[in-house]
Amino acid sequence: MIVDLSEITDSEIHEFVAYWSSVKGEAFAPTWKQFNLPKLNPKLVPYVIVADAVYDPSGREAIDFVVRFWGTGQTEWKGADKTGKRTRDFPQYRGPEGWEEYLRVVQEKRPIASRDTVYREQFGKRVNIEQTQVRVPLSDDGINVTKVATFGHWSKI
Repeated sequence: MIVDLSEITDSEIHEFVAYWSSVKGEAFAPTWKQFNLPKLNPKLVPYVIVADAVYDPSGREAIDFVVRFWGTGQTEWKGADKTGKRTRDFPQYRGPEGWEEYLRVVQEKRPIASRDTVYREQFGKRVNIEQTQVRVPLSDDGINVTKVATFGHWSKI
């Protein structure tokens, strides 16, 4: 479920957003080069995902996202590495909410925060988890969202 970023109390999520904000300057989003993962707090990097936006032939509508970077912490918590995978091919950890969040970042060109349950039984994990995350836009052309970076935090429920 999408929530207002102000409702998120996790300090690491706010640190991630503060880093994103600091490197974007006056632009609506930083470039991938500016959003330099090695400069991000190394404790946060394992919980980051970066996905490339794939647009329709007209270049007007995002039709998919392909994961460029899937942190090791994501794999640990979710039980799968999605590097190089299309988001449309993902199992439905949370239903359609994840896809909707990616699209809202592209359409609104701003951070989108959420809080949900991730269902992990299909991966042999017996305990589902509560996930709090934020997705932020990246733009290599200064006009369109070309990538979406995500930071997630989890707890057992």
